[in-house]
Amino acid sequence: MPGEMNPRERWGLLLIDEFPDRPPVFPLITSHSAKIGGIDMIKYSTRGKLLAETQIKAQKRYGHDGLSVFTDVGIIAEAMGSKYSIREFDVPILEKPLIENISQIDDLIIPDPQNSGRLPVYLEAIDILFEQKGDVLPIFAYIPCPFTTSAGLRGTENFLMDTVLDPESAKKLLDISLKSAIEFCDACILAGALPIMVDPLASGSVISRKTYAEFAKPYQKAMIDYLHRYDLDITLHIWGYF
Repeated sequence: MPGEMNPRERWGLLLIDEFPDRPPVFPLITSHSAKIGGIDMIKYSTRGKLLAETQIKAQKRYGHDGLSVFTDVGIIAEAMGSKYSIREFDVPILEKPLIENISQIDDLIIPDPQNSGRLPVYLEAIDILFEQKGDVLPIFAYIPCPFTTSAGLRGTENFLMDTVLDPESAKKLLDISLKSAIEFCDACILAGALPIMVDPLASGSVISRKTYAEFAKPYQKAMIDYLHRYDLDITLHIWGYF
C-alpha cells in the first residue's frame, strides 16, 4: 500500500507475514492514561466510558499504534467473589480472597462478563473504543491467565502452598479459572478487542520452573489453543524473571 499506513493496516500486514511501512509501536500505556485524562484510579477502574476516553487522549498525545483495555490482574478473581480494594492513586489490590477453604472450590461459578464485578467495565470501554477508533486502531484487552486468577481467588501464599501440598485442588481451581478466562476472552473478542494474556504470578520471580511447567504452562497453552480457533496471533505477557 502506498503512503503512510494507519495502525490497523500495520498490524494487519504483520498478521499475514507481510511488511508494513514500519513496525507498530505499542508501549504498555494502561493506567497511565488516567493521569493523561486527569482522573483518579477509582474512576478509571470502575467506569468503562472514562477508561475509553483516557485511552483515546493518551493515544492522541503519544501516537502509538494501539489502545489498551486493562485495569488490574484481579478482575476475573473479583468477578468470581474475591474482594479487591479500589484505590485512588494505584491499581486495585487483593484485599480478601474468596477461597479460605479448598472445599469452597466446588461452589465456584463462571462469572458472566456482562454482569459480574467489573468485567462489564472492559466491555463498555471496548464498545466505545471500537465505535470511535476501531477503523484505524486495534484494541487490546488484557486477560489474566488461570494461574494469576487462581492466586487471586485463594490468596497468593495459600495457592502456592496448594501447588505443593494439595496439587489436585490447585488444578481444580486452575480449571475453573481457565473456563472463566475463556468466557471473558470470547466476550471481549465479540465486542471488538484482541486478547493479550497476562500472567505475572507465573513469573520466575515468584515460582520455580518446575511449578511453572506443571501449574502455569498447561493452562496458558490451553488458552492459546482456544484463541487460535479465532485465527489470532496471541501475545503472552509475563513480567519479572523467566
